[in-house]
Amino acid sequence: YQRRVHGDPNRPKCKSRKRRRIIGISICVFIWLMVIILLAVTIRLIEIDGKRYTIEFLKKAQYEYNNDTMVYDMNISSLGIDDLNNETIAIIDMMSGMWMTISNQSESIMGELLSGAHTVTKGDEGILYDWLKDLPGSKPRYNPMHHSSVQLYQISISTSFALSFSISALLCGKKPDGSTWFQWEASRMDPWHDPLSSIIHQFNWFEYLMTKKNVGPQGSSYYTEKNPLVIYCSNLVHGVCTNT
Repeated sequence: YQRRVHGDPNRPKCKSRKRRRIIGISICVFIWLMVIILLAVTIRLIEIDGKRYTIEFLKKAQYEYNNDTMVYDMNISSLGIDDLNNETIAIIDMMSGMWMTISNQSESIMGELLSGAHTVTKGDEGILYDWLKDLPGSKPRYNPMHHSSVQLYQISISTSFALSFSISALLCGKKPDGSTWFQWEASRMDPWHDPLSSIIHQFNWFEYLMTKKNVGPQGSSYYTEKNPLVIYCSNLVHGVCTNT
């Protein structure tokens, strides 16, 4: 005869094992959260430093007014750039146009542009759109997430000069009233030629869904397609957008 013992004599050991498992999982989650926070802080510091570097570069550059395009062109010969090609010239034209014409040398506005702000140049009748879409690296892009009354264009830049500013792509289109809209992208969407950047672009899209902020090359901005940054450009006076 063997007396039957009610209950599980190993139950305390099971509880102890389960407790250790929970503690282990909690530690792993905590470490991952610390890594993510540290990574986010590091990226933020890099973005701030990159934005400061870009604006200082734009402030020190020399500019010449172009009577044909009615915007300012950067004096390229004074930059001493080695990889001077059509794409490099395109990024220089975009940066000088954004700095001199769109932001009117405002550091806060330029900071928003570099952070991916969805910007509308109200009343420009598509002048800036026509200028941007004709730059080297410009290709039609089909994206139902962005609304444009005309063909949407993506200007892709891959030169070392552009990468030094973390700039790779810009989108542009038109609003129903004919005004230009544009936004800098943190990464370009080109799965056939740049699959890695396209994958990163999808992560940026998920970040937008979670934060409700546009993700640009040097930060993020609350100015989205639903809440655009409106700059009045109904009158271009000496290459600068002015409110009339």
